[in-house]
Amino acid sequence: MTEKGSPEKVQEARAKAAEIAESALRGDISMLLGARELARLRSDVGVDSGDQDFLAFCAVDSVTDHLPLDEIGAPPDLETLRDFNQRFGATEAWARDLVLAAFKNVSRRFR
Repeated sequence: MTEKGSPEKVQEARAKAAEIAESALRGDISMLLGARELARLRSDVGVDSGDQDFLAFCAVDSVTDHLPLDEIGAPPDLETLRDFNQRFGATEAWARDLVLAAFKNVSRRFR
């Protein structure tokens, strides 16, 4: 059994972070949900507190923490996606501008 923070756990968290980033980049999950999930992994991936990519994810999560993003699912069905775009389209566009490069960086760094 490994402890949190062990090299094995950090590698597992980094692999998961890369998968989440790549899912967001492909559009399998929303940028908002991807940022939320990566913000939750921040302490597990072994980055310092000033890591710019994870600060971007945390910023998006902080601004959108009131949104029911967990209801979306992955992959979302067409009706859910339409509803999401109507309710959160502008917020998703704002987040995309903020985290697109960060998703690419996490995918590159941890894959």
